[in-house]
Amino acid sequence: MISFIKQERYFLLRKLIHVLSGLLFIWIAGKYGSKIILTSFILIVVLLDLGRKLNPAWNRFFLKLFRPLLKTEEVTLKPAGATMLWTGLFLTYILFPLNVFQASGMVAVLADPLGAIGGRFIPSPKIKTGKSVAGTVTFFIITLSILWGYWNIPLFHSLLLCIILSAVELYSPDIIENMVLSLAGAFVIKLLYA
Repeated sequence: MISFIKQERYFLLRKLIHVLSGLLFIWIAGKYGSKIILTSFILIVVLLDLGRKLNPAWNRFFLKLFRPLLKTEEVTLKPAGATMLWTGLFLTYILFPLNVFQASGMVAVLADPLGAIGGRFIPSPKIKTGKSVAGTVTFFIITLSILWGYWNIPLFHSLLLCIILSAVELYSPDIIENMVLSLAGAFVIKLLYA
């Protein structure tokens, strides 16, 4: 039972880090000098994560610090979810207008982890991809509240975006989901609305 409680605590801590670091990234993106700051940050993060594959000593040190926060597949030298989130946010920031980046980034940073929490704690059937109906519905509702409620994207466009982004979230491979979600979100927002 204690192990289960610890796992849930680390799961929630991981989601909190996802939200807070992502919101900080989005906030910095609107500031003067943000391209230099975020480019430097992403280069360091990617190099540190790549270093795990190239240097066993670095990987042991990394795991000593972060193992409880990593998913099983991240322990075995796959890129960390945080690296993929920040890389996706960075690419979206570089490739799209600021308002499109911010709207898409908020979906990746808020709807994805809250959907995961809903999926973990609200009992519901699993979908073929291993995700749950509750998680997908939570993701959809949060995405709708961001796009329609906060960004004032018309309801029809918001619903269409929610359906597309829910499908992207549902079917993206777990390891690249964080990166794909912000990029796909920005692409679809730009295509349908901006």
